[in-house]
Amino acid sequence: MSDSTKLLFVWLLTVIVIILLGSCNPVKKVLNNKEKFEIVAKEVVRRGYCINDTVIIDTSRIDTVVKENHIVDSVFLDQDIDTTFPSGAKVSLHNGMISVKCPSAKEITRTVKETQYIRDLKLESILKEDAAIKSDSIKYLEFTIQDLNVTIKDKNVIIAKEKAKFIVLIVVLLVFLGFYIYSKYKLL
Repeated sequence: MSDSTKLLFVWLLTVIVIILLGSCNPVKKVLNNKEKFEIVAKEVVRRGYCINDTVIIDTSRIDTVVKENHIVDSVFLDQDIDTTFPSGAKVSLHNGMISVKCPSAKEITRTVKETQYIRDLKLESILKEDAAIKSDSIKYLEFTIQDLNVTIKDKNVIIAKEKAKFIVLIVVLLVFLGFYIYSKYKLL
Protein backbone atom coordinates (compact mmCIF):
# COMPACT_ATOMS: atom_id res chain seq x y z
CA MET A 1 0.00 0.00 0.00
CA SER A 2 1.37 3.38 -1.00
CA ASP A 3 1.70 6.40 1.23
CA SER A 4 -1.02 8.33 -0.59
CA THR A 5 -3.47 5.44 -0.11
CA LYS A 6 -2.62 5.27 3.59
CA LEU A 7 -3.07 9.04 3.89
CA LEU A 8 -6.43 8.88 2.09
CA PHE A 9 -7.53 6.00 4.34
CA VAL A 10 -6.58 7.91 7.51
CA TRP A 11 -8.34 11.03 6.21
CA LEU A 12 -11.54 9.09 5.41
CA LEU A 13 -11.41 7.37 8.80
CA THR A 14 -11.04 10.75 10.54
CA VAL A 15 -13.98 12.23 8.61
CA ILE A 16 -16.17 9.21 9.45
CA VAL A 17 -15.24 9.41 13.15
CA ILE A 18 -16.05 13.17 13.21
CA ILE A 19 -19.41 12.56 11.49
CA LEU A 20 -20.27 9.77 13.91
CA LEU A 21 -19.31 11.85 16.95
CA GLY A 22 -21.34 14.79 15.64
CA SER A 23 -24.40 12.63 15.07
CA CYS A 24 -24.33 11.36 18.69
CA ASN A 25 -24.44 14.86 20.17
CA PRO A 26 -26.65 14.79 23.30
CA VAL A 27 -27.56 18.46 22.89
CA LYS A 28 -29.07 17.75 19.46
CA LYS A 29 -30.93 14.78 20.91
CA VAL A 30 -32.46 17.01 23.58
CA LEU A 31 -33.30 19.81 21.15
CA ASN A 32 -34.95 17.41 18.70
CA ASN A 33 -36.99 15.50 21.32
CA LYS A 34 -39.82 17.59 22.83
CA GLU A 35 -40.21 15.45 25.99
CA LYS A 36 -36.49 15.61 26.81
CA PHE A 37 -36.46 19.34 26.04
CA GLU A 38 -39.35 19.98 28.49
CA ILE A 39 -37.54 18.05 31.23
CA VAL A 40 -34.33 20.04 30.69
CA ALA A 41 -36.25 23.36 30.46
CA LYS A 42 -38.05 22.71 33.76
CA GLU A 43 -34.78 21.85 35.48
CA VAL A 44 -33.10 25.00 34.11
CA VAL A 45 -35.94 27.19 35.39
CA ARG A 46 -36.03 25.32 38.72
CA ARG A 47 -32.32 25.95 39.28
CA GLY A 48 -32.81 29.66 38.63
CA TYR A 49 -30.76 30.12 35.45
CA CYS A 50 -33.60 32.03 33.77
CA ILE A 51 -34.57 34.36 36.60
CA ASN A 52 -35.91 37.64 35.32
CA ASP A 53 -33.61 40.49 36.40
CA THR A 54 -36.31 43.16 36.00
CA VAL A 55 -37.86 42.76 39.42
CA ILE A 56 -39.67 45.98 40.26
CA ILE A 57 -39.94 46.84 43.92
CA ASP A 58 -41.99 49.94 44.74
CA THR A 59 -41.91 50.70 48.42
CA SER A 60 -44.08 53.18 50.22
CA ARG A 61 -45.00 53.52 53.85
CA ILE A 62 -48.15 54.77 55.59
CA ASP A 63 -47.54 57.14 58.46
CA THR A 64 -50.26 59.33 59.96
CA VAL A 65 -49.45 62.44 61.95
CA VAL A 66 -52.32 64.32 63.59
CA LYS A 67 -51.89 67.79 65.07
CA GLU A 68 -54.69 69.44 66.99
CA ASN A 69 -54.60 73.11 67.90
CA HIS A 70 -57.08 74.46 70.47
CA ILE A 71 -58.21 78.04 70.84
CA VAL A 72 -59.27 79.13 74.33
CA ASP A 73 -61.35 82.29 74.90
CA SER A 74 -62.74 83.56 78.24
CA VAL A 75 -65.77 85.68 79.37
CA PHE A 76 -66.90 86.56 82.96
CA LEU A 77 -70.33 85.20 84.28
CA ASP A 78 -71.90 84.55 87.76
CA GLN A 79 -72.75 80.79 87.55
CA ASP A 80 -70.55 77.63 87.29
CA ILE A 81 -71.08 75.53 84.07
CA ASP A 82 -69.03 72.73 82.53
CA THR A 83 -70.36 71.26 79.23
CA THR A 84 -68.84 69.41 76.26
CA PHE A 85 -70.70 69.47 72.93
CA PRO A 86 -70.74 66.60 70.38
CA SER A 87 -68.57 68.65 68.04
CA GLY A 88 -65.83 68.59 70.64
CA ALA A 89 -66.32 72.17 71.83
CA LYS A 90 -66.05 72.58 75.58
CA VAL A 91 -67.72 75.36 77.59
CA SER A 92 -66.97 75.86 81.27
CA LEU A 93 -67.93 78.55 83.77
CA HIS A 94 -66.03 78.69 87.10
CA ASN A 95 -66.00 81.56 89.58
CA GLY A 96 -67.59 83.88 87.04
CA MET A 97 -65.03 83.08 84.34
CA ILE A 98 -66.35 81.42 81.14
CA SER A 99 -63.98 79.60 78.86
CA VAL A 100 -64.71 78.06 75.47
CA LYS A 101 -62.38 75.52 73.93
CA CYS A 102 -63.05 74.61 70.29
CA PRO A 103 -61.05 72.03 68.40
CA SER A 104 -59.49 73.47 65.31
CA ALA A 105 -59.07 71.68 62.03
CA LYS A 106 -56.85 68.61 62.26
CA GLU A 107 -53.69 68.50 60.28
CA ILE A 108 -53.12 64.98 58.87
CA THR A 109 -50.01 63.83 57.03
CA ARG A 110 -49.96 60.40 55.38
CA THR A 111 -47.10 58.55 53.78
CA VAL A 112 -48.01 55.40 51.82
CA LYS A 113 -45.74 52.35 51.68
CA GLU A 114 -46.44 49.62 49.12
CA THR A 115 -44.32 46.80 47.80
CA GLN A 116 -44.79 45.23 44.37
CA TYR A 117 -42.92 42.32 42.83
CA ILE A 118 -42.79 40.91 39.35
CA ARG A 119 -43.22 37.17 39.62
CA ASP A 120 -41.62 34.45 37.55
CA LEU A 121 -44.79 32.68 36.39
CA LYS A 122 -42.96 29.81 34.68
CA LEU A 123 -41.10 28.95 37.88
CA GLU A 124 -44.35 29.24 39.86
CA SER A 125 -46.13 26.85 37.51
CA ILE A 126 -43.28 24.33 37.69
CA LEU A 127 -43.20 24.53 41.49
CA LYS A 128 -47.01 24.15 41.65
CA GLU A 129 -46.77 21.02 39.49
CA ASP A 130 -44.02 19.65 41.74
CA ALA A 131 -46.10 20.41 44.84
CA ALA A 132 -49.16 18.72 43.33
CA ILE A 133 -47.14 15.62 42.43
CA LYS A 134 -45.64 15.44 45.90
CA SER A 135 -48.99 15.95 47.64
CA ASP A 136 -50.53 13.21 45.46
CA SER A 137 -47.70 10.84 46.36
CA ILE A 138 -48.09 11.75 50.05
CA LYS A 139 -51.84 10.99 49.87
CA TYR A 140 -51.11 7.68 48.12
CA LEU A 141 -48.57 6.76 50.80
CA GLU A 142 -51.02 7.71 53.56
CA PHE A 143 -53.65 5.41 52.03
CA THR A 144 -51.03 2.68 51.73
CA ILE A 145 -50.11 3.13 55.39
CA GLN A 146 -53.78 2.91 56.39
CA ASP A 147 -54.18 -0.30 54.37
CA LEU A 148 -51.06 -1.75 55.96
CA ASN A 149 -52.30 -0.80 59.44
CA VAL A 150 -55.57 -2.64 58.74
CA THR A 151 -53.60 -5.65 57.50
CA ILE A 152 -51.39 -5.55 60.61
CA LYS A 153 -54.48 -5.46 62.86
CA ASP A 154 -55.95 -8.45 61.01
CA LYS A 155 -52.67 -10.36 61.33
CA ASN A 156 -52.48 -9.50 65.05
CA VAL A 157 -55.99 -10.93 65.55
CA ILE A 158 -54.95 -14.12 63.72
CA ILE A 159 -51.77 -14.34 65.83
CA ALA A 160 -53.80 -13.89 69.03
CA LYS A 161 -56.18 -16.70 67.97
CA GLU A 162 -53.27 -18.99 67.14
CA LYS A 163 -51.62 -18.20 70.50
CA ALA A 164 -54.86 -19.08 72.27
CA LYS A 165 -55.06 -22.38 70.36
CA PHE A 166 -51.44 -23.12 71.25
CA ILE A 167 -52.03 -22.39 74.95
CA VAL A 168 -55.14 -24.63 74.93
CA LEU A 169 -53.11 -27.41 73.27
CA ILE A 170 -50.37 -27.11 75.90
CA VAL A 171 -52.94 -27.16 78.72
CA VAL A 172 -54.64 -30.27 77.23
CA LEU A 173 -51.26 -32.02 76.88
CA LEU A 174 -50.36 -31.14 80.47
CA VAL A 175 -53.72 -32.46 81.69
CA PHE A 176 -53.25 -35.72 79.76
CA LEU A 177 -49.69 -35.98 81.04
CA GLY A 178 -50.98 -35.42 84.57
CA PHE A 179 -53.63 -38.16 84.15
CA TYR A 180 -51.08 -40.46 82.65
CA ILE A 181 -48.62 -39.95 85.50
CA TYR A 182 -51.43 -40.19 88.08
CA SER A 183 -52.79 -43.40 86.58
CA LYS A 184 -49.34 -44.97 86.31
CA TYR A 185 -48.39 -44.24 89.93
CA LYS A 186 -51.82 -45.02 91.26
CA LEU A 187 -51.76 -48.50 89.83
CA LEU A 188 -48.33 -49.29 91.20
